[in-house]
Amino acid sequence: MLISYFELTRHSLRVQIFIAMQRIDLAKSEILKMNQTDEDSTLSQMATAWTYLAAGEGQSQEAAYIFQEQIDRTMASATLMNSLAVCHMQMKSFGDAEKYLEEALAKEPSNPDIIVNLLSCLANSRAQTARSETLIATLRKVAPNHVLLSQLTGCMQSFNAAAAQLKV
Repeated sequence: MLISYFELTRHSLRVQIFIAMQRIDLAKSEILKMNQTDEDSTLSQMATAWTYLAAGEGQSQEAAYIFQEQIDRTMASATLMNSLAVCHMQMKSFGDAEKYLEEALAKEPSNPDIIVNLLSCLANSRAQTARSETLIATLRKVAPNHVLLSQLTGCMQSFNAAAAQLKV
């Protein structure tokens, strides 16, 4: 049993690396190896869901089923709720995604990934600009060096520079 756990862990790390490299084909081949070892393990299920989520193109629903099953089997952790919300965002179901993200944020109010995903969800649903400002302020407190904040600052500086040129 211990050997299969280490084998699954090794394969799941490879899955994460291949997803980061945008090599979904190689991630899927690792999933097949994991399923041969123990397809019902939580690690195999999560790696499969990550791969489905990274693949997009209609596989988001399959990933959502897996994340929902994990929530039902264990408990609704903030990470699982965040992952389920990302699935719904890919499926353009922003209302459901917002609901899951709000639940996740209630569990972990300082989690920058949840905050950024909620900001993205609100931007895509074109809702609650006041809520967005609050979330940006929270992100500045909990993760002042987050890449989103530096991109936002760069956009604001570019806009202000363009606006200043128009005033001349």
